[in-house]
Amino acid sequence: MVPPNGTRLILVVGDGDPYLETALGYLPNVELYGVTLADYGPATERTDGRPWDLIIFEGPLPGELPRTPILAIAPTDDSPLGEVTGTLENPGIGSLSPDEPILRYVDLSTTHIAEASRLVLPEWARAVIPGPRGSPLLYSGNRAGLPTAVLAFEPRRSDLPLQVAFPILLANLTGELMGGSAAPTEAIQPGTPVSLTVPSAATGISVTRPDGSTVELVPGTGLATTVTFAGTELPGIYTVTPHLAPSASAAPSASGPAATPRATATPGASPAGAAASASAPPPVDPNASIKFAVDLFDVDESTIAPGGAAAIEALGTGPAPSAVPGTGSGEVTTRPSARDELWVPIVLLVLLVLSIEWAVYHRDALIRIRRGFVARLGRGQADGAA
Repeated sequence: MVPPNGTRLILVVGDGDPYLETALGYLPNVELYGVTLADYGPATERTDGRPWDLIIFEGPLPGELPRTPILAIAPTDDSPLGEVTGTLENPGIGSLSPDEPILRYVDLSTTHIAEASRLVLPEWARAVIPGPRGSPLLYSGNRAGLPTAVLAFEPRRSDLPLQVAFPILLANLTGELMGGSAAPTEAIQPGTPVSLTVPSAATGISVTRPDGSTVELVPGTGLATTVTFAGTELPGIYTVTPHLAPSASAAPSASGPAATPRATATPGASPAGAAASASAPPPVDPNASIKFAVDLFDVDESTIAPGGAAAIEALGTGPAPSAVPGTGSGEVTTRPSARDELWVPIVLLVLLVLSIEWAVYHRDALIRIRRGFVARLGRGQADGAA
């Protein structure tokens, strides 16, 4: 069961950083939109009912944060995302963890930062890029059930956008914040728990097992966005159906200024919204049912249907000899065997080498044995003569 690969929606709130928008424009299957902080609010809700997969705030943050994955860049004031205690001039980068997934294939050894916000690491986050005196330059985590990350400096206030590390870092970071598909992307082994995403407009989900039984699941708290399903004992197809809240609307109306498409960095491409509609896959309904499979270890072991008689009879039979070009239409020649039995001479050669090595190692004993044999042979000849 392969989950659909839908278009992701990213909203950038701020004056607009060309370096940031260029890197975001190269992400696959992404529609990029932008709006200023003054115009941000309920008016930025989409009329098609699709939620934002990621909202990026540049600089100041709004008074009320959305229930959406967030990336904050160089925040200026305290907020639920973290505490700002000042600024850092020319901050250095601390020791990086080799196991950090966001820093995979990212080299920051030649990165210089002019200015960054001095942040206090929240309890819900981990430091991805440590800074001086315990002030992280980038941290990420799960805040009240929502993936959240904070970058302490503006990319244009550093030389990071001029390096290959910048688009890779941004791709890894947005990949963690937006996550993958709501359905597991690989086959699940029987008995393995799976994490299922609860859509923002749903109060819970129901899982229909292969035998037709249904299991109802609800989040542990009102802020949780995922639930764990452990009843995967039966191999087969599982269907996950969300339960929408009665007040949820499929297409909320929007008034006032709307988010405008930002131009992507793809050569020859039109604004992100138009380009995605022409080349990207159609949008996926976040409230639609999803399916995932539970299989026995691998595909081959799960395929237990008996083979056909013809296929079994064909095993071990080689192709018929074919005519060799240039020898006539009716002349058929048999091709020589492609595998020669060369192990016999190789083994004899190895035994010869080992025998020589053994004789050299035991040459003293062999000399004594030869002398003893010659002496005995001489005495026997003398006795015979007498």
